[in-house]
Amino acid sequence: MRNTLSNKKTIVFLILYFGVYLLVFQDFLSVLIGKHFGIEMYFISSIVMDLCMVLAFVFIGLKYFTQNFQIFVENYKWNIKHILTTVGSLFLTNLFLAQLIYFFLPTVQADNQINNDLVFQSAPAFYILTAVIFAPFLEETIFRGCIFAKIREKHSFLLSATISGCAFGFLHIVASLLSQNYSNCIFFVIYAMCGFVLCIPYEDTDTITTSIFSHMLYNFMTILITLWMS
Repeated sequence: MRNTLSNKKTIVFLILYFGVYLLVFQDFLSVLIGKHFGIEMYFISSIVMDLCMVLAFVFIGLKYFTQNFQIFVENYKWNIKHILTTVGSLFLTNLFLAQLIYFFLPTVQADNQINNDLVFQSAPAFYILTAVIFAPFLEETIFRGCIFAKIREKHSFLLSATISGCAFGFLHIVASLLSQNYSNCIFFVIYAMCGFVLCIPYEDTDTITTSIFSHMLYNFMTILITLWMS
């Protein structure tokens, strides 16, 4: 794969995301802020933190993101087709696996989705900004740009995408694990498969920009469908 991150920048991104962003801020500081200063300050601090993370990623990996965007623009028609195909594949994957889960476990609900719905009801502007812009950019940089691409340098697509997808899936069931709602962990399958699917456009187009835009469009379409059905 062309234009992958260097080993040093990959390590820096992983430390920033998992150490600073998720562990220090999401699991510790944001809880304290919400407890002592209220829900509004929690949302404001989260937006500020998300923005700081995006800016830090762009600053550190400016050459990487610029080169990947240039590759995207050079073949934009081909890449747009991949985006649309990927978004369609994500919806089909989600629909099929969700129906399969609900057939065997009709009462189970994904904790991650429940939390997202609560945030959307409380602060729709915050949720849309996070779900459509910040989360796709950060998650694709980490799970496809760092994890998938680095493993792909030495191993097959299947192994690389599987590891990336599983890491992505695990991130989305942490809430279930922390609450000891282990039956809810079945949704790991959906998130892992979605993570796997998001590796395909990066593999085929050789630019992470396609995966980022696919993730953004999928989340945006999901929000529109939610609004239409409500």
